[in-house]
Amino acid sequence: MAQREFLVRVRTVVPTDVSAEEWSAVVAAERRRGAELRRDGVIAHIWRVPSDEAVENVGVWRAADRDAVHAAIDSLPARPWMQVEVTLLEEHPLSAIASEC
Repeated sequence: MAQREFLVRVRTVVPTDVSAEEWSAVVAAERRRGAELRRDGVIAHIWRVPSDEAVENVGVWRAADRDAVHAAIDSLPARPWMQVEVTLLEEHPLSAIASEC
């Protein structure tokens, strides 16, 4: 099945009842799993969104369908504290036009 692209917005709020040490372990595990998803081509692009209130990022993820994207997101160690928005992307007619910049 062909891979589709999805815009994935993630906002993670650090829980107040989790110690700094526990959260550091979650972050380390999150980075390991995120690196695996990058190597596997699931996370095609990812950017940090500056925020003082939460850890936020936006990325382009690739998967066969929305269920596969959600399964990948659910595999992230910080998933219990994430607010996630997944949007299917379709090619825009302008993407076929060569850039003149």
